[in-house]
Amino acid sequence: AEYATTYEQPVGPGVADGQQLRRLSISRGIGMDSSFGVQLRDVSGTGGFAAPGLNLAAIVPIRFSNLNELYLTYGSPASTATLDRFLLKYVFNIGSGSGV
Repeated sequence: AEYATTYEQPVGPGVADGQQLRRLSISRGIGMDSSFGVQLRDVSGTGGFAAPGLNLAAIVPIRFSNLNELYLTYGSPASTATLDRFLLKYVFNIGSGSGV
């Protein structure tokens, strides 16, 4: 869990500004080389972190014995709103993999 806040006071004439970030992330291993993660992120106020919004994202990364990887994601963790999209990505490893 994460909570952060900013408060901005202008040097000259102007209006004070502030923003709050609240994030909850949960992950769980579902095997030796795979896991499942979900993140809920809420930004409110103006100024500071990012544009206000509520966002939900999820990911399932899987690493195979040949060190290739498969990712299945929903949403985007940095978006200002939940993106109703799924992304499937396969990473093909070339080489011995001794640097892992």
